[in-house]
Amino acid sequence: PAEPLFRSSYGICCQKDNANILEIIESAENEMYVFKRKHHEKIVSVKRRETYSDIVRRDIACGRFFAMIQPKINLRSGNLEGAEILIRGKKLTGENEMPGEFIPVMEKNNCIDLIDYFMLEEACKIQTLISKKYSSVLPISVNISRSTLFVNTLCSDLIQICEKYGVQHHAIVLEVTESMNLSSEGIIAKCEELKKAGFSLEIDDFGKHFTDIGFLCSDIFSMIKIDRSIVNKLSDYSITEELVAFLIAKCRKCNVRVLAEGVETEKELTKVRNMGFDAAQGFYFAKPMKVDAFISEYMGSFVSI
Repeated sequence: PAEPLFRSSYGICCQKDNANILEIIESAENEMYVFKRKHHEKIVSVKRRETYSDIVRRDIACGRFFAMIQPKINLRSGNLEGAEILIRGKKLTGENEMPGEFIPVMEKNNCIDLIDYFMLEEACKIQTLISKKYSSVLPISVNISRSTLFVNTLCSDLIQICEKYGVQHHAIVLEVTESMNLSSEGIIAKCEELKKAGFSLEIDDFGKHFTDIGFLCSDIFSMIKIDRSIVNKLSDYSITEELVAFLIAKCRKCNVRVLAEGVETEKELTKVRNMGFDAAQGFYFAKPMKVDAFISEYMGSFVSI
């Protein structure tokens, strides 16, 4: 159809009967421009998000992002029991780019799910490398954002990704943060769906935000990871130690394992081991490393699940 020769814009303003007609027209005109500006900003915002999503897809395809991996150590045996993969980016200078430099922007532009799906595929690729070389299955944890958790097709997408690489569902561990409000019905339903499909779920950064221990006995989560801000204070504050000891006892009754995040010193390791933590993760054992270095260093002595 042909473009119209002209377009009309108008504003509406309600005034008292005794108001000056020129003031009414001016007010209506102002309202019109306010609406037009907001409408324009909304259109620009949508276009910006679409464009940023395209940029992220291109960056993923070009190899800008990659996975580093950090071991999880069983505190009873001292052996490897799993690992977590952590995303990194590459700057134009060749330096590594930390997640805090790009994740918030992706969350703001509603495309963090692209990174989550990328990391899920990376976890499956690593599983494939391990199984071919060692015939082992290593539980690998991947962080899942709130927005990705609410993707309607997440569970079926995960199943397809696992089938693509021939990976067992229980070898993929999904980490969700307690800041998601884990007691909400919507999130619980999503987690239950993933659990029924055979995926393991863990609570990350426990104690960092608003803590609710009521969901621990729901049998959805197999492990909680105590945030390093809590772990680092165990030797300094008796009240912190008492609260964590209570939490560990609660988890024992509910058959939920407890991992200490951010263990960096021998003193911290001794503390968490004596308190009854099941596992630990942190710089004391290893910093996040390249996948090939991790496989060479750890997988030779790993006993498969």
